[in-house]
Amino acid sequence: MPSTLRTLFVKHLHHNILFSVLFLLILTAAFRLYQLTTIPYGLNNDAAWEGLAAIDIRNGNWMQHIPYDQEGWRGEGIIRICVVGFMKFFGNDPITIKLSSALFGIGLVIPVFFLIRSLFSTQLGFLTAFFIATSGWHIIMSKSGWRAISVPFFTSCVLYIFFRMMKKQTYRLYILGGILLAATLYTYDAARIVPCLIIFLLGYFFFTGHASSKHTDGLLIFISVCILTLYPLIFFAIDNWQSFIGRSDALFVGHTIQKTKSIAPLLENITTTALLFTHRANGNDFFINEPLLDQPAIWLFPIGLFMCFWEAIRRKKTYQFMLLWFIAGLIPGVISMPNGNRVIGALPALYFFVALGTITVVKAILHVLELKDIAARSILILLCVFTVFITYSTYIGPTRKEIPGFYPETIAITNHIKTIRSTYNIVITTEYPWETLSFLLYEMGNPFEKNYQWVSPDTFSFDQNLLKPEKGIAIYCKDTAKNYQTIKKLFDSYPTMTKHSIFYPAPMIEKDAGIVILIPPKQ
Repeated sequence: MPSTLRTLFVKHLHHNILFSVLFLLILTAAFRLYQLTTIPYGLNNDAAWEGLAAIDIRNGNWMQHIPYDQEGWRGEGIIRICVVGFMKFFGNDPITIKLSSALFGIGLVIPVFFLIRSLFSTQLGFLTAFFIATSGWHIIMSKSGWRAISVPFFTSCVLYIFFRMMKKQTYRLYILGGILLAATLYTYDAARIVPCLIIFLLGYFFFTGHASSKHTDGLLIFISVCILTLYPLIFFAIDNWQSFIGRSDALFVGHTIQKTKSIAPLLENITTTALLFTHRANGNDFFINEPLLDQPAIWLFPIGLFMCFWEAIRRKKTYQFMLLWFIAGLIPGVISMPNGNRVIGALPALYFFVALGTITVVKAILHVLELKDIAARSILILLCVFTVFITYSTYIGPTRKEIPGFYPETIAITNHIKTIRSTYNIVITTEYPWETLSFLLYEMGNPFEKNYQWVSPDTFSFDQNLLKPEKGIAIYCKDTAKNYQTIKKLFDSYPTMTKHSIFYPAPMIEKDAGIVILIPPKQ
């Protein structure tokens, strides 16, 4: 090829790659940032806790929450650091929490595109990133405020850099790889499998002769930088071992196996994990009874998984790696309690299978119908348009489904509380999560000290001293038959009290968020 023609070809290729990345970023951002504060409406309680911790950090109590929270169940501090940064611009607002998780969600498509492109092809890289961009599972996790969303981002980054450093062996890549590998352990418990994956890959490279003594100096730098970056976390773990392992230890399936003296719990977890994507997601907050995958990914995934397995048994190393990545990402769920956030490390590999299934189906159609290559492009475009439409209508559009776990009723009642709390002392039943209540009602001081009474809905027993000449009492509860029995008793004690319904800001959700009982101040 003449040098001029080669230069034009390279420029054209670079322009196509730039356009592809730009398109993927815009598409990903559009699905995650569009009406971020209202779709889904509300704020998850665990995400709200990250906001409370961020406020505490801004108040100077950062050692309680970084690099790992002293209350071990709350884990790593990477999301709350981002929330602190966004608070400088947006203040104490749910947008600061949602933007923090959306940032990692949007960023994921870049390392995934380049990683899959380097291992396979630009086409597979684009389709993998495209299906992630339009993934309902990933969209909701991006808007959730949960630190779990950072796992696939950092995992994809470290794997991309790892393969590049094993090929190019530059000190810059070794240093960056060490930092990124350490960064995975600052994300979420599920990422603790990533160093194991890297160690396995290093062993493979040396065992097969793909790495030799010329990599030794670079790998020493890689390991040293990783340990240095991990120093704060290592220091914390040594001093607070029970806090560091508390969450994973509490969920470890081995305890159940030991208690029941049977491997049935492990087998049940394996079955549950296998069905997460196509049958039931088994979540506690989001994606409970529905699968993690939507159409058309739900039927393309098994095809792609089969094709990847077929190529893997034919000893194609890159396909073997994708299967290894997928299995490694599932392990945290298998050994604990399988659901969408604990297996999120497998997400990039999962959507690679969807992309591979897409290519397989299109090639089969072309072969059967004896169509030309231009037809393949048309089919791919139609499939992509259909995917975008399904995602929009399911998660963004006016007929979108309601996603549980965001507690929209809490937003509605705290909006009402802010209008009356200067003249009423606030009592709220435990039907509403305290983390979200405390974040939304925070004014000053310790964010973990409630500036309201949080009482059981069974009795509505509250401090009688709250009723003062200058302040009445406002009681917020759910509109249930059981609560009405308690309200009737309250009317006997406070005949001047009134009851009002609280509605969601229209047209978000057409139902009551709860009721408020107003007891006027003492006369």
